[in-house]
Amino acid sequence: MLRAMRRHLAPMLVTAAATLVHVSARADGAASPVLFDRIVAVVDDDVILRSEVVAQARPLALRIPEAERSPQTLTQLRRELLERMIDDLVVAREAARLELTATEAEVDTAIEYIAKQNGLSTVQLAEEVQKQGLTLPAYQAEVRRQLIDAKWVAYRVRPRLQTPAPKTPEEEKAYAAALEVERKKAVAELRTQRWVEVRW
Repeated sequence: MLRAMRRHLAPMLVTAAATLVHVSARADGAASPVLFDRIVAVVDDDVILRSEVVAQARPLALRIPEAERSPQTLTQLRRELLERMIDDLVVAREAARLELTATEAEVDTAIEYIAKQNGLSTVQLAEEVQKQGLTLPAYQAEVRRQLIDAKWVAYRVRPRLQTPAPKTPEEEKAYAAALEVERKKAVAELRTQRWVEVRW
C-alpha cells in the first residue's frame, strides 16, 4: 500500500518542483524568474539534477578532442552519463538494502592503491583529480560507490555466471565480458522494480 502511494505521489511532487528558479529583479522592478537548474531524472523519491550531470560530465568532456567537442557530442555524453547515474542510484539502493557498505579505511586503501598504480603519492593524486574538475570529497564518494558496486557484483552478479574461474588472460577477458553482460541484465531487472522517469 505504501509502495503504491509513493508511486502515485512521486510524479506529483516532482512535477511541482521539476524546475528550480531564482527570482531576480528587472529594471522595471518586476520579478523575473531565471532558470538555473532542473530535475532530469527521478528514481522513486530521489532526484538527479541537471547540474549534477553537467558536473560529472565535465572531466569526461575534457578527454574529447577539442575539434570533436560539439554541443551534440556533449549532449550525447550527458545523456549516457545520466543513464549510468540512474543505474548507480538503483544499485546503491539495492546495496543499502543488502547492507553492503565501504568503510573509510577501505576507501583510503583503494585511493592509496590507485595512486601507487599511477606512480603518484596520494597528495599528487588529489592534485590530479582537482585538475580534472573534481573535488577530493567527490572523488572519495566515487571511489566508495565503486567499492560498494564491486561488492554488489560479487554478491549478486558473479553467482549468476555458470562458468569456471578463469585461468588464462584470454579466459579472464572473456569472463570479464560475460560478467559485464550479466551485470547489465541484473541492473535492468532492478530498474523494473523502481519508479524511474527521465526528463532530459
